[in-house]
Amino acid sequence: MNIQAEKLDIIQWLAKVDDNRIVRQFMLLKRSNEEAVSVKLSQEEKDAIDKGLRSIEEDSTPSE
Repeated sequence: MNIQAEKLDIIQWLAKVDDNRIVRQFMLLKRSNEEAVSVKLSQEEKDAIDKGLRSIEEDSTPSE
């Protein structure tokens, strides 16, 4: 099943749910996902990550 079909299946199922606990759990999941996605890095942080990744790549290349 592709992702679009799975999401549609969940939406249709959730539309029929009458249990407040399940709806609250989905709302908590939604909020936690939004918080994880909303993390923004400064340019300095991005540069530091890139520098670290380059360092790892350089250290893992075989010596001649």
